[in-house]
Amino acid sequence: MDNAHGIKASKASKVNGKRHAYDHKHRHLSDKGVPYEFSSAFQLIEDFFIGIDDTIERLSSK
Repeated sequence: MDNAHGIKASKASKVNGKRHAYDHKHRHLSDKGVPYEFSSAFQLIEDFFIGIDDTIERLSSK
């Protein structure tokens, strides 16, 4: 999860009619980022830990 720098936001990445070019996530080291729609701090933390679990599972299955 990242909001330290902007990404090119697609037209589909609008929340409440406003573009959020800074809210995004990186799926791997070379990923430039995909939009992330922030809804709440709780959801952000939950999504973050789900992402960690998915990454650990993917790396351990190699």
